[in-house]
Amino acid sequence: LNSINNRLGPCFNASHLIAQLSRHVCREKRQDVMITPTLLRHNASSIARQTLFRSPSRLTLTNRASIRPQCFSNKTPSTFPSLISRRWETTTTPAKQGRKSPNLYPELINIYLAPTAQTVLAGVLRLTTLVVFSLGTFIYVPAIYLDANAPTWLCPLAVLGSSVPFLAAIASGPMITSVRARLPAAARRSKPDLQRWAANPTSPSVGGLSNSSTLRIQFIRFAPWLITRDIRLAGLRRLPPSRLRLANLEHQIPAGEKDRLAYWGSTLGRWLDRYFHRYWVNVAGTRGGRDRSSVPGVWGKVWEGIPFVGEEEAGRGIRRSGGGVVPVGDVRKSGRVSAPPAGVVRPPGSAGGGGAGGGGNEGRRKAGGEKRG
Repeated sequence: LNSINNRLGPCFNASHLIAQLSRHVCREKRQDVMITPTLLRHNASSIARQTLFRSPSRLTLTNRASIRPQCFSNKTPSTFPSLISRRWETTTTPAKQGRKSPNLYPELINIYLAPTAQTVLAGVLRLTTLVVFSLGTFIYVPAIYLDANAPTWLCPLAVLGSSVPFLAAIASGPMITSVRARLPAAARRSKPDLQRWAANPTSPSVGGLSNSSTLRIQFIRFAPWLITRDIRLAGLRRLPPSRLRLANLEHQIPAGEKDRLAYWGSTLGRWLDRYFHRYWVNVAGTRGGRDRSSVPGVWGKVWEGIPFVGEEEAGRGIRRSGGGVVPVGDVRKSGRVSAPPAGVVRPPGSAGGGGAGGGGNEGRRKAGGEKRG
């Protein structure tokens, strides 16, 4: 009784409640019912809940073991049957089993996963550059400046040495650690369906990825945690290799969003666009059987379908060097346009050199003014 009084509050009298319960429960059948502490403990929450809304003379008990005396079975059920049944419902009931999802795989599946050691190393290096820049700029450089015995050339050298690693980290795109794609409903039911989708993830017949598909990427910049962002596949462009940057993927902003940015079009806007919308993906780490994703091989096919930046878009397609047009919804082939190297003369009738007389090179060769550079 003391335990019930402490649980339900100082204004609740358990002895009075038990006496009223005994008279109410067996009023009609006149049989003795033993109200044990176990029965009260099993129904403590129900008693407290009913006490707030009903008078004690109308309280009813519900035994968790479902073995009740006859006088319990003939009484009016509680006003909270849904709450009580939900509380004692187990996971093995038919209701739970009937709500089991028919899909074997989740909606978002991992198609790219960077190595764990590489992710940790990139995060530590970026955080180290930030610490070195802060200590060198705000502690070491003022100490050198205030030291009368220090040479004057040491101060700019310290500023340069502490800021170069940080500027290099800013110029480099954040490393993408994982890429998730949305599976169609037909590919989530069984393993053969998933393998059929993974064999050709860009085919419309199996509900493959298109330019309207959304990818969920996770990347790490300077903060020691991962940042999640949803981007459309149509806005991704590959960057050609360069020695001045450590980025190979760019997310292009739609034209409507560019107009809302106040800094767009300025030098600061170009730097901010490169900082926030360029990434680095370890494409070489997924080749040679080292793909750690849930469906190996899918990211390589998606990567080959991403066009390079600066390609000419004509109408609803991307113009290729062979004269064909890749539809907007087709990301199976890249539309990269490759120019011939300097000093190389294409034969008449070759691709890119059509027209009368074999094109521009042929005309220059006839005029005798061709130069090899």
